[in-house]
Amino acid sequence: MIKLLIILLFPFTLSAQMTDDTKHRIAGNLISYGTSEIVFQVTKKQGLAVVTGFVTGVTAGLVKEYIYDKNYGGTVDKWDAVSTGFGSALGTIIFVVRLDFYNINQRNKNKFKTFE
Repeated sequence: MIKLLIILLFPFTLSAQMTDDTKHRIAGNLISYGTSEIVFQVTKKQGLAVVTGFVTGVTAGLVKEYIYDKNYGGTVDKWDAVSTGFGSALGTIIFVVRLDFYNINQRNKNKFKTFE
């Protein structure tokens, strides 16, 4: 899992400058995927993990823009919140693909157990 994360994040380290939009998408992606993974590992409930991850990523973007930036002198920009939401959606999609691989792996394990 760590190797996959490094492979996914490596291209972003190659550019000398990242736009603010890119940073928000990466943050939303990591928050969403990370939360989904933790919830799934604790509960093994796929739907709960997907919804919790997406909601957490979007909420983090909204809180950062409309509470943190507003109160501590940052620039409030609704498009930053939207970018974080897009990143959260991407993180959720990546997690759903990971769940599909997990489900295929579980089915194959069960298929081979019948022959033992």
